[in-house]
Amino acid sequence: MADKQQHIALHIDGNTFRQLYESYWAKVFGVCFRVLQDTELAKELAQDIFESLWRRRETLVITGSPEAYLIRAAKLEVFQYIRNQNIREVHLDSYRNQVPQSINSTQEDVHYAELTARMDELLESLPPKRQQIYRLNFEGANHREIASAMNVSEKTVEYHIGKTRSFLRRHLKDYKS
Repeated sequence: MADKQQHIALHIDGNTFRQLYESYWAKVFGVCFRVLQDTELAKELAQDIFESLWRRRETLVITGSPEAYLIRAAKLEVFQYIRNQNIREVHLDSYRNQVPQSINSTQEDVHYAELTARMDELLESLPPKRQQIYRLNFEGANHREIASAMNVSEKTVEYHIGKTRSFLRRHLKDYKS
């Protein structure tokens, strides 16, 4: 890894991971911090990126510049974080405004919490790539944006979203109101 800008296929082992971490952690942190302006959150997101890299080390092959890959990963992680925060706020506001002020609201709260927990559990059981594609789509990203961010084709995005929707329909059929 003498020339960090060299375009090579990089397989990640323990030594390579350590070199990547030592060489690029500060840059990944910097990308996160510049947008979020929160040191602890930026550290957390940077750690998540490297943790994901380590978890996928046996299957992930970085072609091209490792620095460019990690910078793109940091931008995507920040984008996802901001989008998740905004969506949570919108959903919470919407939910608060629509919850009837009646005796049934407690029952609905319980039902909503159960459904949310079950959906999160089901999504966590999916392969990481499928999870990420579905979550980006759920958060409002279109197929082209997802394909670009994840460096896959739009057909791949469509395939994963379709499979996830089918999977969720099968496993959430008992939650229909």
